[in-house]
Amino acid sequence: MYSSSTSSSSSDEESRNRLEIEKRKRKSKPKQMSKTQIRVTKRTSVSKDNKQLKKVLEHQKKLISSLQEKLDALNKTASNHQQPNNNVIKMGMEENQANKDNVKKVLTKLEVPHDNIQVKILPSQKMSKPVLVGFETKETKDLVLIKRKAMGEIKTNMCRIEGTDANIYINEDLPRDVRNLFNKAKDLKKNNVE
Repeated sequence: MYSSSTSSSSSDEESRNRLEIEKRKRKSKPKQMSKTQIRVTKRTSVSKDNKQLKKVLEHQKKLISSLQEKLDALNKTASNHQQPNNNVIKMGMEENQANKDNVKKVLTKLEVPHDNIQVKILPSQKMSKPVLVGFETKETKDLVLIKRKAMGEIKTNMCRIEGTDANIYINEDLPRDVRNLFNKAKDLKKNNVE
């Protein structure tokens, strides 16, 4: 009798073990989803991905726009520094003397052609007005600077300009930052600082 009870208990235990194993297998198997559930899940997942991609795309568009603005500003600055400067600043003409005819008289005195020049009188708080003179070529501008240096001092009466006799200063038109640096260097030289 003892043996039959042992065998029955052993068989009960085996069947419980089998049932446990089957339960575990069922739990570990993914639930079977219907085709409709699968489609809905895929749509939801795609929709979430789509929203995330749209956010990334918007961020990238803003970043590209910002970088493009910075690049344009840098290109503009670079082109301003790289373009040949065909202008000369003339200073020392009184306000009533600063005009195109008087600029032509100065250029005639320097024996420089002045057929196609552009003249712009710049605002100034000083008694003398700076005058920007644009030339067609860099060579003409360079010729003006060379002849001015060779002539030395130029005065308004030498050029037959009416009004108060004053010096006419002719300098190259430099960008503001370079002009400021040049003026500091000139001041240092004037004060004998090396």
